[in-house]
Amino acid sequence: MQIKEDEKKEAQTLTASALNNDRNDPFVYFANVVRGNIKMNKYDLSSVETNDIVVKILEAARRSAKTGKTITWNEYYKK
Repeated sequence: MQIKEDEKKEAQTLTASALNNDRNDPFVYFANVVRGNIKMNKYDLSSVETNDIVVKILEAARRSAKTGKTITWNEYYKK
């Protein structure tokens, strides 16, 4: 994966570490969470909190594509 934080800086290449076997298969992972074998952390990939953020990003992208305008997080998701 490459991350570019600024147009003036070079992109950084990052390599993600492999998932453990009990977290690699989503069905096995879900079964282990339900059985209490794995405690899901607040911002794990499958957590409600992470999925809420993803949905908000997709909604903002959809609105941006529809209107042709840049959507800023603070304006779109006021608390």
